[in-house]
Amino acid sequence: MQSGVISAGKASGKKDDQVTIVEVSPRDGLPEVCRNLATEDKIKFINKLSDTGLKKIECASFTHPRLLPAGYDAEKLIEG
Repeated sequence: MQSGVISAGKASGKKDDQVTIVEVSPRDGLPEVCRNLATEDKIKFINKLSDTGLKKIECASFTHPRLLPAGYDAEKLIEG
């Protein structure tokens, strides 16, 4: 089984079977529901997600602000 891919079949039961959870709410959810959220608050949210033990968090999308206005601070989020 590849990391990040879940198939609909039966698991083989081998110890090396694994599922990778990738949290995408900072990238996909925040721009949609919190359009005016300050960059500092986004960073705090991402840090709290990290504190839960999540190993992979997609924080931003490097898209032109004209296409995704809420992503104007992508570089600052990655630096933060």
